[in-house]
Amino acid sequence: MDKAKHDDVPRINGYSLYQMSYRGGRIAPKELLTYIFMNTRDGTATESIRVIADSEGYVGKRQKKMIKTLVRKGWSKNEIFYEMQRVFGNDVVTENKAFDDESKPLLTAGVVLLPVLFCGSLFLLRQARRIRLEMAISQTREAQKIRLEQIKASVGQGATKWSDKQHEGDFKSTSSDEQQIDHSGSDPDFNTERVSKIDKDLKKEIFKKLKIK
Repeated sequence: MDKAKHDDVPRINGYSLYQMSYRGGRIAPKELLTYIFMNTRDGTATESIRVIADSEGYVGKRQKKMIKTLVRKGWSKNEIFYEMQRVFGNDVVTENKAFDDESKPLLTAGVVLLPVLFCGSLFLLRQARRIRLEMAISQTREAQKIRLEQIKASVGQGATKWSDKQHEGDFKSTSSDEQQIDHSGSDPDFNTERVSKIDKDLKKEIFKKLKIK
């Protein structure tokens, strides 16, 4: 840049730049942008002015916004730096936390959340295993209870049937004896003549022994 042309650009300090940026100074935005570019390009400018121009000025805000956009897209730090140089020339933010604004919270959250998620997953697995075990035990107990009731019912029915059969057998034996007695008296084939002959023979023998004619 021509020295005479450079001398025509008004010089400002950091406080004046802050007033123009945030307190609505009378200077137009285009002129403010020119001041910022000239101060950051000027090798004789103080470091404080360069830092304020990068961090608080219009160009600095544009750079930070662009950095965050590229970080979200997954660009690496070197790729972002080269892209910033392509767009803004040498007036780029070289040492600024904006490069890590998107990655640091994620890294911190990952460091904190990974152990929590691991412990939580172990706890959930243990709880699920305990619930499955309790359900299996409960189902086994219910099945055993139902089986026991069935066994009791079958044993009770068997005892009742055996008692009924025993009673029925006694009744049949009594009935058969009575029927035999009844049949002996009412049987038409019963030999009455033989009985009377036996009685006569017995009577004769008795009379003979007693010597009775």
